[in-house]
Amino acid sequence: MIFSNPFILFALIAVSLPILIHLFNLKKVRKIEFSTLMFLKEIQKSKIKKIKLKQLILLLLRILIITFLVFSFSDPVLTGYKEGNSKINALILIDDSFSMGIRDENGTALEHSTRIVNELSKLFNSDDKILIVKTSELLMKNKTTEAENIPVNYSDSMITYTPFEVENSFNYIQNYFAKSTYSIREVFIISDFRKSNFRNFDIKSVNTKLSVQGIKLFLLDVSDREGNNISVDNIYLKSLFADRNSKVKISTEITNNSKNKVENKVVKLIIEGNEITEKVIDLNPEESRLVDFEFNSMNKNILSGFIYVVQNLFKDDELIYDNRYYFSLTIPDYINIGLYNGKYANDKYINLVFETANKYLRDSLNSKNEYFRVNKINQLSDNILSNDALILNDNNEFSNSDISLLKEFVKTGKGIFIFPGRYINIEENNKLLESISGLSITGLKESTDFENKIVFDKIDYQNPVFEGVFQNIEQNVSTQIESPVIKYYYKINETEKSHKIITLNNSDAFLIESSVGNSKILFSAVSSDLLMSDFPSKSIFATVLLRGIQYLSCNELLIDKNIIGNDNIVKLNKNNGNITGILIPDSKSVISFSGKSAATKIDYISIPYCENTLKQGIYTLCDSLNNRIQQFALNCDSSESNLIKADKEFVQNYFEKKGFEFVRYLNGKSSVNEMIIKSRNGYELWKYLLLLSVLFMLIEIYYFKKLEKGL
Repeated sequence: MIFSNPFILFALIAVSLPILIHLFNLKKVRKIEFSTLMFLKEIQKSKIKKIKLKQLILLLLRILIITFLVFSFSDPVLTGYKEGNSKINALILIDDSFSMGIRDENGTALEHSTRIVNELSKLFNSDDKILIVKTSELLMKNKTTEAENIPVNYSDSMITYTPFEVENSFNYIQNYFAKSTYSIREVFIISDFRKSNFRNFDIKSVNTKLSVQGIKLFLLDVSDREGNNISVDNIYLKSLFADRNSKVKISTEITNNSKNKVENKVVKLIIEGNEITEKVIDLNPEESRLVDFEFNSMNKNILSGFIYVVQNLFKDDELIYDNRYYFSLTIPDYINIGLYNGKYANDKYINLVFETANKYLRDSLNSKNEYFRVNKINQLSDNILSNDALILNDNNEFSNSDISLLKEFVKTGKGIFIFPGRYINIEENNKLLESISGLSITGLKESTDFENKIVFDKIDYQNPVFEGVFQNIEQNVSTQIESPVIKYYYKINETEKSHKIITLNNSDAFLIESSVGNSKILFSAVSSDLLMSDFPSKSIFATVLLRGIQYLSCNELLIDKNIIGNDNIVKLNKNNGNITGILIPDSKSVISFSGKSAATKIDYISIPYCENTLKQGIYTLCDSLNNRIQQFALNCDSSESNLIKADKEFVQNYFEKKGFEFVRYLNGKSSVNEMIIKSRNGYELWKYLLLLSVLFMLIEIYYFKKLEKGL
């Protein structure tokens, strides 16, 4: 703090005047007459103490009056950080996420940002350096950010689907100022500062310090409204697999991000541009609800669409950016099945099931292609990796090399269906089972008691192998599904990662599943021939085999979970060709893309976050001839839909914890320039000191009158 008129401070000597008056008054003797002399000494002592205390308070008030009056005339100034004509390097970050579309009586939060940026421009000289960056550009690959022309004009059309995470700004700030030679470095973050902007909302756990010493940070809040919003947050696939003529079931999550109940909200399902169906729902405050839909796969192997919440009342749903959730489904053209038979294996019933299924699918789809393609394997080799699932049928011996190959196969996310033979070598099979799944065979059991015969007891209808197949059948399956006649079966030792799909009436497993990372192992307690049971001759055998193979393969239906603002990984389908371009939503031109070279065969492709992946919708991967190979969806981050404001104290403490020593949180709707100028040049305090002097003067007058009356 400095004083513009320091010589006036000599007037503080006037403080001695009330002190001298006080000392002079102490010498005066006041005579007090009493009607009685009883307890005279005690009364005199008590009254004298009270008088002295009141006189000291009066003295203190007079000293404060003179002190604050002298200080106010000396014109004190609280110094700022700018000295003289120092040059300024300023970075202005503008939040352009879709929550900035919330309106008040003067427009959207992004429109307020326009006014603020244009006001800020008046604070800089021609020698100063200013860079304006939108938050959607912070993580963008190969983005060259250039200074924007001022004045700027931001409209709602510039709002993006990219969420604003405060954490993403830190590296940008540090890198930008790393080589700056300017003595003054300022950062202005213009945002609505909602809880969703902060990855970690526990202030106690924020302990990472940044290299931001000397940077002056101004946080400009442009919205004080939380608003009302309904969002489509996610889509879940209920059908794990399907052919090109079956029903697909999905479930979508709808959230009411407000404190008011909403009613009669229409939710629509759009497939390939056609409205399939709609449902009407009510939502309680801050409630999330799952809404189920079902549609036909339309004899297509690629399907795309979206769920849409109709914005029928603006007061219930102020943002439209999160009212859609896009998805793309790829139904595989075929499944490659590797069949590895033992020396004495009988694969008659296995082949019969696949032949019958292929014939049915060819007739129903009017296609010549086989959906289930069985490849018989004579010897295990690296070639097994070209299959989507394996069937091990009545195998007796497994070398160390065989086990290594099968372990590698499982690591790729593909599964194995194991049918043991009647006369297998249990020790050899356990060597494999324990290695790839943790399961083990404890012995061969024989069912000889006719009265207490071994039959099916329970079937897990929620397991993907049976889900949706027997919807109307009660859980007591012993009377609903004909159990096979079981003569022999292998007892399986379960593990923590195993689960019984079919359970026998003695609690042993008939069909068991074991999870191995992203892979599954299915083990049948009986063989695929008639030596142990008549299971292969029952209709349930075909269901278990076909659904089991679909479940084990990498060909189950998948819904994209790709978020705008991230670098996303897209799984490629079979025969994906040589991907050289991407067709973005609402565009007729293909953009060149080098994410996959023509000579490389890979299962996944990286889609970097860039200017071409800012839109929400369906993207199409194309080959060199612009043939459409595959589609994927990009959606907005549902966390941005939650409009709860972050507490001002938390926001300021958060940045201080990150290492910013100078942080000012300002209301963007007020005149921010005045506050920034004061921070730069300092604050004049004379008005406040003069006000304090007058205040103490009034207190002194009141107290003095009260004191006289008391005496």
